[in-house]
Amino acid sequence: MATASAAPRKPASSAPTAATASAARRRPRSGRLVGAVVLLVLATLVAVGAVVAVVVLDTATPWPVAAGLLVLALGAAATRSTHLELLLSRREAGAERARLAKEYRGITDERVAESTAFTASMRRRLDDAESTAAEHLATVHAHEAALDRRERRLAAIEAELDVTRDRLEGTELLAREQATRADSLESRLSAERASAAESLAEANTRINALEVERDGLRHELLLWRSEPGGRRRA
Repeated sequence: MATASAAPRKPASSAPTAATASAARRRPRSGRLVGAVVLLVLATLVAVGAVVAVVVLDTATPWPVAAGLLVLALGAAATRSTHLELLLSRREAGAERARLAKEYRGITDERVAESTAFTASMRRRLDDAESTAAEHLATVHAHEAALDRRERRLAAIEAELDVTRDRLEGTELLAREQATRADSLESRLSAERASAAESLAEANTRINALEVERDGLRHELLLWRSEPGGRRRA
C-alpha cells in the first residue's frame, strides 16, 4: 500500500519543472508576438499617413508607393513572424506532448511494475493464507475425528455402564431373594432344631425309660432263673 501511495508523487515533483519550462518558452514567444503586433501597428500608421498625405497634399508623389511598399514589407514581416511563431508553437507543442507522453509512459511503467509487485505480494500472501487455512482445516478435521472417537468411546462406556447397572440391580435383587430365602431357611432351621431338640429330649427320656425297664426285666429274669423251677422251664 505504501508503494501504491508513493507512485503519484512524481508528477507533482515534475510539475514545477514543466511550469518553469513553459514560462521560459512563453517569454520569447510573447516577444515575437509583440514584435508582430508592433509591425502591424506601424504598417497601419504608415498606411494612414500615406492616405492623409495624398488627401492633404493632393500631389502625385512617390510617398504613397513607398508607404504601400513599406506596409507590404511590414505586413510580410509580421506574417512571417506569426508564421514562425506558429511553427515554433507546433514544434514545441509536439515536443511537449512527446515529453509528457514519455513521462507518463515512465509513470505508467512504474505503476505497472508497482502493480505487478503488489499483485505478486498479494498473491504470495493469499497463498500463505490459503496454506494456513488448509493447515487449520486439517487440524480441525483431526480434532473432529478425535472428538468423534471419544464420543463413540463414551457411548460404549455408557452402554457398558448401563449393562453393569442392570447386572448390579439383578445381583442386588438376587441377593435380596437369597437373603429372604436364607432368613426363611434360618427360621426353618431354628424350628427344626427346636423340634429335633424336643425329639432328642423325648428320645432320651424314652431311652432312659427303656433302659430302666430293661434293667428291671433283666433283674426279674435273673431272679427267675435263679429259682429251681425256673431253670427247668427254661
